Amino acid sequence: MQKQMKKQGVETMVVTHLPPSWRIHAALACSALLSGGGAVVGKLGLSGAVNPVVFGLYREAITGPILVLLAYFFHKNLDFLTIRNFGWFLLAGALLFGNQILYIVGLSACDPNLAAMLQPSQPIFTMIFAVLLKMEKMSLWKALGILAATCGATTMVLFSNGGSVSFNFAALYFIGNCMCSAGCLLACKPLLRVIPSMWVTAICYLCASAFMFCVSTQYLSTPHVWLLPSEALYALIYFVICQSILAYLLLMWANQFVPGSVASAYTTLQPLAAAVLSAIIFSHTPSVGDLGGIGIILGLFCVAMDNRYSTRKIKLTTLCHAEAEDQALSVVLLPSSEELVEDPEQCDAKEFKQL
Repeated sequence: MQKQMKKQGVETMVVTHLPPSWRIHAALACSALLSGGGAVVGKLGLSGAVNPVVFGLYREAITGPILVLLAYFFHKNLDFLTIRNFGWFLLAGALLFGNQILYIVGLSACDPNLAAMLQPSQPIFTMIFAVLLKMEKMSLWKALGILAATCGATTMVLFSNGGSVSFNFAALYFIGNCMCSAGCLLACKPLLRVIPSMWVTAICYLCASAFMFCVSTQYLSTPHVWLLPSEALYALIYFVICQSILAYLLLMWANQFVPGSVASAYTTLQPLAAAVLSAIIFSHTPSVGDLGGIGIILGLFCVAMDNRYSTRKIKLTTLCHAEAEDQALSVVLLPSSEELVEDPEQCDAKEFKQL
């Protein structure tokens, strides 16, 4: 449960109750599985006749307004629309756009197996950026967990595709794609401190849609590229509902409670989800590369346990003083360095003893 208060002219989110750890990690896992299913659905509904930039614009043009309506339905307070927050929205939206457009351009320039192999590098970039920006402190178990999950996902992609990956300079597109994805998660952190996650998701998506529209204007003189075949409509429906709305809402909601590196680590589940769905839909036989799923599961388990231990340690060090004459606000620092203010007058001493 969240509420807002103003302290010295600054509006701050007050967290009166944090969700259970299992719910946060379940949201991250579901987000990754929904995103991983997009690769399989794309094989079913998308073909070379579909322009990827135009398809991306359709997806974002539909997703953006739906997210805004959902956010306004649950959170009608719009006091957060300030010039300062707009700068963060613009940055996060630009990084979200960079994530999508670099992936699209990269697919048209080089081997798609290379794209799949480089995607698990997202948590590595997120971890590096977060440490350099002093947003997170690195621990041994978190580093080992992210490394194990990334290696497991890379193993699945490499050996499931026969190892036929050709490297070229177009790989820079995918490296930029992964860096933008990592930067987007971290850029949303300041917004999630003071703004509901639904609004953060909606406005970032609107900004990304505006950038995508600017790029797609180059196709205005070729009307035929704006026509989607009927089989692409099924893929569009899945991408809008599952990969965009549900996946991003779950990701942003969980991102406010865990470090960005933990949220990004769950992207390594995408190859595992794609492999399972491919085996079901396309009757693909299991391969040696599927053993990489063991590394993914073990790595994510280490990350989850490290985050749970860190959160519990921080809660135990949080003091809730209830002095009769002078009671002050206690600042609770989450592992993601988010400042969440708690009122000790409303704090239950028994609850703090149980943590």
